[in-house]
Amino acid sequence: ELADGIDSYTFDASEKKILIACNSNKIFRHSFTADYFLYDITSKSLTRLFDFQIQEPTFSPDGTKIAYARENNLYIYDVAAKKATAVTTDGKKNAVINGITDWVYEEEFAFVRAFDWSKDSK
Repeated sequence: ELADGIDSYTFDASEKKILIACNSNKIFRHSFTADYFLYDITSKSLTRLFDFQIQEPTFSPDGTKIAYARENNLYIYDVAAKKATAVTTDGKKNAVINGITDWVYEEEFAFVRAFDWSKDSK
């Protein structure tokens, strides 16, 4: 599944899990969607997170969850339960954008991710 190569990767805080991005599709200058895999260094297991592409996946500080954006909504994925929960459901292209920025913010301020975790991973 990683035959086309790795586009980027991110470690969790413990450096025991790695989020791996493949098959990236550029949106604007900095933003992209990609297929994401989770590699557990301890068990040496590789798991594809979803059968669709997501944006800006970010580990919680304790590494138990991953927040991400998809189709203008924000989600939290529980790594152990392998279950995603929608934080927002009102996202609409060019109208309501949750979790990511639009073209102007990306271009003028050079950032895409518009969410963050609290220190207690909530």
